[in-house]
Formats: sequence, C-alpha cells, structure tokens
Amino acid sequence: MRKKIADAFRAPLKEPRTRMDLLVGGTLLAFPVAALFLALVWKYGFFLLIPCVPLGFIPLGYTIRRLERIIRLERPAVAWDRQVGTTFLAGAATALVVLCYLLPPAVLMVATRLFVMRSEPGSFFSIAFLQGQLFQIAAVVLLLVSFFLLPPALWLFAEDDRKIASAFSIPTILDRIFLIPRDYLIVYFVNLAIFLATGSLILLVLQPVPAVILGGFIIFYDWLVSVHLMGKVFPRKVVQIRLPFDKDDSVPEI
Repeated sequence: MRKKIADAFRAPLKEPRTRMDLLVGGTLLAFPVAALFLALVWKYGFFLLIPCVPLGFIPLGYTIRRLERIIRLERPAVAWDRQVGTTFLAGAATALVVLCYLLPPAVLMVATRLFVMRSEPGSFFSIAFLQGQLFQIAAVVLLLVSFFLLPPALWLFAEDDRKIASAFSIPTILDRIFLIPRDYLIVYFVNLAIFLATGSLILLVLQPVPAVILGGFIIFYDWLVSVHLMGKVFPRKVVQIRLPFDKDDSVPEI
C-alpha cells in the first residue's frame, strides 16, 4: 500500500507530459482561486467569480476524464486542446455532484453561525448557543461522511459515462467500499490529510500573493494524486460475459 501511495504522489510529476498537464491545469485553476480570494477581501471581488469560476470547470473536467481513462486501464493522458467543450461539460457536471455532496454540511455551518449570532454575548448556556454547537457538531460529522462518500461517487460517475444519478447510488457506493474496507480507509485518510494540509498551507501559512499564485497548482496536484490513488485501490465494475452455451451453461455435446 505504501508503494501505491508513493506512486500516486509521483504520477503528476513523473513525465514531461504530466508535468506540462499540471502546469496548464494549475494555471487555469489559479483564476477562480484568485477570484475567490479577491471576493473575500474586496467588496466588488464577487463579480470576478462570474467569469473566473467557469474556467475551473476545465481542469475539473480534465481530472474526471483522466479518471475515466484510469478506470478503463488506458494511458491517463488527456489532450487539453481536444474536445474542450466535452471537458468543460464534464467539469460542470462534476462540480454539480461535488456541490450536492458538500451543500448539506455547508448549510448546517451557516445555521451554526446564525444560532451563535442570536445568542447573547458572553453567554455559554443560552439555548441559541447550545443549538449552534449541536449544529456545528452535526455539520462536521456530515462533512466527514460526505468526504468519505464523494471519491467513490465520482468514480461511479466517471465509470457510468458521467451519469449524475450514478454518483448518488449510495448502496452501490457502499458495496464497492466494503469490498476493500481497510484499503479504502487508508485512501480516505490520505485524501483527508492532503486536502487539510492544502487548506492550511493556502489559508494559514502562505502570504496572500503566494497563496493566490500557487493555490491553483497545489489544488490541481491534489486532484490528480487523488484520482491516481483511487485508480490503484478502488474495485472496478464486474463485467459478466455470457458464453454461447446452453441455458443450463453446460458445454454442448459434439
């Protein structure tokens, strides 16, 4: 398992082609990351999100198309200058799936903030404050559950020709996970550590300008590591091929 994890981290940097893919994807993703930072610190920055966020669909679509090739055991390289429209639509559909999984915990976090604001200043035993704490715990638990289910959901989404309904087939997701419970737990914690480290690096460690410049590249690298790690561990769909025997599956007499 250690070798698989190490190979997944090396994959985006392994060859000149993959390094160029990382450069292109990180550059495209840097625009929505920069727009998000400006939206947080500048009152008119929100208007920059409108043209910049769709640019993020292209590297996201590239990632999901790369996952499709990994699932089919093909070379994972995807050309940036071919089928740009397909890549964009794949990214938009992927963003919708991710949004549906992450929206419930986000709503609970907003509700937590509202309850805390309603509580009296300095009061730790008001009903509103306690409700806010309960909502906060529920939001964290729901976020961890959503993050647990999201990678297999995206796997099924890519495996079934980007059918959005496949990403919400919870029984199928759980069936796949239970085939490799130990390995998937390792993948889950590795993914969790990657994205927590990235968030901490961008928001807490780096200065604003380096965070804006490097944020897109770091996030895109995380996406590629995650899909390569899933490709080395997660079970693929079982395809049954029926041979032209009799109905009782016996070998015909000669």
